[in-house]
Amino acid sequence: MRKVAVCIKQIPLVDDANFDPVTKTIRRDGINIIGAYDLTAIAEAVALKRQFGVETTVVTMGPPQARSALADALAMGIDRAVHLEDRAFAGSDTLATARALAAWLQHEQFELVLLGKYSLDAETGQVGPEIAELLGVPQVTGVCTLQIAGGTLRAERESDEGVEEVECSLPALITCAERLIKPIGVRPKGREEAKSKPILTIRAAELGADSKQFGLAGSPTWVKEVRAQEGPKVHCQFIETSDPADAASQLLIALERKGALRPRATVRQRVATIVRKPARGRMFGSRARRIWQARSLAEAWN
Repeated sequence: MRKVAVCIKQIPLVDDANFDPVTKTIRRDGINIIGAYDLTAIAEAVALKRQFGVETTVVTMGPPQARSALADALAMGIDRAVHLEDRAFAGSDTLATARALAAWLQHEQFELVLLGKYSLDAETGQVGPEIAELLGVPQVTGVCTLQIAGGTLRAERESDEGVEEVECSLPALITCAERLIKPIGVRPKGREEAKSKPILTIRAAELGADSKQFGLAGSPTWVKEVRAQEGPKVHCQFIETSDPADAASQLLIALERKGALRPRATVRQRVATIVRKPARGRMFGSRARRIWQARSLAEAWN
């Protein structure tokens, strides 16, 4: 194996993300960061560089400010950076994005392409598999362990049913789960070294494809409407006592007043087997996602 590529995306902070009501796209004029899953992909590429001596390249498609994400990746130890930057790419959905990235990747003949499991702003998980299909290479998504020997890739991947063992030949594409490797910290020395590494800018016309395949023109999906939905007003009642028994008693009284303790049905409803399976390793809710993202970013920058 000689060459490894990492595709990353610069995303807004989760709490700052919001839609432009006119363009119906996510605003990116605030603070933008490398997504937590992408940090994992970068760390794995650097680990492969140390293990096999491969050349590593980071590539992103985005507006001019996305160069800062590439500079950070270089500071983490990636060898070279490529920025697909052109107004023709604006408004791309996942397929148009995959087309642009695949058009550049196919000319470089990488043995392995890495991406994060998905980006935390959209969470579709579509770009990686789409790139693999466009390149005509095997794909393994949600990789949590990885071994490469000769021209063979062996991995464990997360699935809804648990963990699967997968083997395929190189070249291949993988998307990285958070358990694959710990994110890399950026040291001042790394930032200084990154300043001497150039960032190559690629325009749409240089990809050798019809420009109508990119941007809004090349996107078969789009956002038709954006609505702001206000959540229900919630009244919080606090139970102030140091006695657990008293707290439980007050809780029961409060629940009874709300009508929450109605008699259970005498007939038990059968629950399908698939519902009973434990969701091992899964995270639920935006709060859990924000906590994990913050932890990953803290590990990367410490």
